[in-house]
Amino acid sequence: MTAPLRTLGHRADSTRVPEAARATYLADRFEEIRLAAALTHRMAVRPDAADDGDGEGAQPPERNAALCAAFDEAAAGWPGGGQALVAALAVADPYATPPVLEELSGHVDATVAEEARRALRALRAEAHARPTGRAKGAKTASRGRPQAGKRSKKKRKRH
Repeated sequence: MTAPLRTLGHRADSTRVPEAARATYLADRFEEIRLAAALTHRMAVRPDAADDGDGEGAQPPERNAALCAAFDEAAAGWPGGGQALVAALAVADPYATPPVLEELSGHVDATVAEEARRALRALRAEAHARPTGRAKGAKTASRGRPQAGKRSKKKRKRH
């Protein structure tokens, strides 16, 4: 956890790093691992496998072993273990964490897998409940029509 600070030449005490900062760092790290594995899988799949009818291209990729290993390593030192780490990840970055939680929902530890599924459901429900950022009844400009309160200049026809 303190390796980034140490590489810059700073002394780091992991007990002084807030849990939220550690969770944010881990969320980013897990997403990098997930994306690297997805790219490797995509590059390994034959491009014509989906079209030749052998079913090889249609198979879903196996669970990300590297991600689960990195998660297990981080969970070993996390206060409260894997379940608490999953909850902290969901709070740390609710926008980037869902793909990681989907991978962790197939974790070999059933309690971690169930907590990942629960956190994923909660994040999806929260995403649907978020306001869109536009006030109800607010006018927007569309297809050349003037916005409320603004007048457009009529073009004069030239004959």
